[in-house]
Amino acid sequence: MKPSLTFYTNIVSPYQLDFFEELAKRFSLCVIFYSQSESDRSWSLSVDGGGYEVVFLRTGPLTRLIQKLMPSYHFSFDIFSASLSDKSDFVILGGNYYIPNTLVALLIASWKGKSIYWFGEKVFSAGPIKTIFKKALLQPIMLLTDGILAVGKDGIKSYQSYGYRKPCYNIPYNIDDKKFDKKFLDSAILKYWSEKLNSIQKRVVLTSGSLIARKGMDTAIKAFIALSEKNKDGAELWVLGDGELRSELELLAFGNTNIKFLGFLQPADIPYIFALSDIFIFCSRYDGWGVVINEALSAGLPVITSEQARSCELVINGEAGYVHHCEHITQFSNSMDLLLSDASLRKELSLRAIVTAKKWNSAVIAEKVSSVLEGRSLD
Repeated sequence: MKPSLTFYTNIVSPYQLDFFEELAKRFSLCVIFYSQSESDRSWSLSVDGGGYEVVFLRTGPLTRLIQKLMPSYHFSFDIFSASLSDKSDFVILGGNYYIPNTLVALLIASWKGKSIYWFGEKVFSAGPIKTIFKKALLQPIMLLTDGILAVGKDGIKSYQSYGYRKPCYNIPYNIDDKKFDKKFLDSAILKYWSEKLNSIQKRVVLTSGSLIARKGMDTAIKAFIALSEKNKDGAELWVLGDGELRSELELLAFGNTNIKFLGFLQPADIPYIFALSDIFIFCSRYDGWGVVINEALSAGLPVITSEQARSCELVINGEAGYVHHCEHITQFSNSMDLLLSDASLRKELSLRAIVTAKKWNSAVIAEKVSSVLEGRSLD
């Protein structure tokens, strides 16, 4: 019989569904979502057929009012009944460490004597007063969990810097790498996108993410524009995503016919855009992880990323591309130029990318979590 696990988290998100499916192969899994979505998310995702139980908590009118100012705030009276009736062997808590649902679930799980792990991104340092405040809010996590499943190496360091002395493990966001492997894509759909985007015989640099200041799309566009004199073969920059800065970014790119804005696409379509691309660039000014890099590596794309996107550790570890400071436009431009002009280098980095993706896919990470929870050796 498989051990049982309950995973508490904010909302349904693309980078968790593959992970949950793999966890369900190793545990009798129940996922408790605090809500179906949040106001600043545009995903349309299904949790049917994942092989695990799913519970959505109801959101009351007062919580909905607070969420207008703070989208990631979650409280439901259902959390009490869900936690009290939870009979699982293990509990993983995600979302935000300071929201009521998390605190209630944590306190009840601790009272019931469960084995509890926190799953979270890096906690930022701040000024002296904010640091004291954060440390106070983190105390329930510090005192009542058995370990932390931190998203990335920097995540581990951040919890330790706040005084966490129990075990910490590197459990980054992850995906099923086969979903971005061209061998497994539908050839008819791939042909459709190729014709729609007129990608045949073109070299494509792809960037993907919300069109907001934090994602650094302006840096990617400026770096590509800087290639103008060298871009004699007409390579294109595809900007995948949408957001509040779209008009401003389109104005920045005005007059450059080699820059295409693809808008927002649903997760099922995204692998086809990666498959038609040659290079991936990500200039984020901050990302607690940045799963788009997992996607790019899985598609076999050499990656040029900022060091502020914490998933840059995958690129560095696998030497699958280049890492620069998020504001170094010239360095991003030079790396694009190098990769666009050297087919053999692109091929070499592509092979490294695929190898790296396999080492960090959902199956590997779920097995690591299983080993941690059940006390087995992490080989």
